[in-house]
Amino acid sequence: MTEKKVREKERTNTRYSIRRSVCLLRCPDYQRENVENSVRKAWSILNGQYKKMKAGDKVLLKPNLLSPHLPEEAITTHPALVEAVTKLVKDAGAVPLIGDSPGGAFGEVEKLWERTGMKKVAQRTGAKLVNFEKAGSYVLPIPKGKILKQVQVSNIVKEVDYIISLPKLKTHGLTVLTGAIKNIMGFVPGLNSVKLHALAPRASDFAELLVDLWQAIHPDFNIMDGIWALEGNGPSTGGNVRPLGLILAGQDCLALDIAFSRVVGLEQNKFPTLTAAISRLGAQDIEETGVPIENLSVMDFKLPGFHTIHSRILSLIPKKLAEWALNQIRVNPVINQKNCSRCHLCKKSCPADCIRITDSGNPSIDLKRCLACLCCFEVCPEAAITLKKSFLARMTGR
Repeated sequence: MTEKKVREKERTNTRYSIRRSVCLLRCPDYQRENVENSVRKAWSILNGQYKKMKAGDKVLLKPNLLSPHLPEEAITTHPALVEAVTKLVKDAGAVPLIGDSPGGAFGEVEKLWERTGMKKVAQRTGAKLVNFEKAGSYVLPIPKGKILKQVQVSNIVKEVDYIISLPKLKTHGLTVLTGAIKNIMGFVPGLNSVKLHALAPRASDFAELLVDLWQAIHPDFNIMDGIWALEGNGPSTGGNVRPLGLILAGQDCLALDIAFSRVVGLEQNKFPTLTAAISRLGAQDIEETGVPIENLSVMDFKLPGFHTIHSRILSLIPKKLAEWALNQIRVNPVINQKNCSRCHLCKKSCPADCIRITDSGNPSIDLKRCLACLCCFEVCPEAAITLKKSFLARMTGR
């Protein structure tokens, strides 16, 4: 077996044996020098706790590129962080590639690279932008998966020698927070990722699905962009930019998400992804380096205003009652036709195929078939989709 095959096998197995050290550092802004210094410092502090890149290695940088948004909206990983890591890769003599499979870039990946700043990063550094969909995919078995027993993954995953995941610190309507574990979903190309939502419409099941993916694919290193975070009704245009001025780094996605939840003051049992991961692996202690978490805590960080009752109740009831409950205690996406640009990304991203296009080009949602997965809300580039609570959800104060 070649060394490359050995490294691929190590990264895509279900055995959990990752170092649980997290480095937390302050980075006041996206000034190039500040970001590069912070990235290199985190890399240096954790030296010896991760596999090394070698000259000639193909290294994939996997940011969170949810949909075509400008960097200052804090919806996607900032290009300044991607560029700093790209330079780190080149200094090691390795070959950097930048790619993701976002939900809101169907057939418009060039626009996505342009608006998110990735195109300029590639031009300045010589990094190659890779299209996960065009690269094709292969079936990755997940023998110990609870929701997934196998998954279609972009061929890029097995073609590279090293993966650095660059998640964004922000909120999420279904999973409360999105972070390192959820960023792995971007390895599933195109419509395959959309279909995953239909398999697990409840927050608890979707969290299990994310853990399945994480147990199948372990990035070699992770650096989370928390310099500007997104709070409130994220992960897209419904959220609000919140400058936090921090970077989290480490080899282990779970450790990063634990640190993330502590920074924003969210109990682990209220973060479905952590609940799912810890239920399989047991309680996890993390080793903190850099700045102590208590010195970085943001206790007034705003979480999604609609998540708690929706997630808790649906996670407690039998699956056969889920459809009824979703119609009683739910948040419905509503399209504001005045703001709609008729891009139809909402229809393309809908796993339930419950959005139709009228003769006038306006999208319309069939709420009877809607899963309330909020994929359409996530990908809308014009903030034309708002969220409306059902009567019972309003009565509960959520």
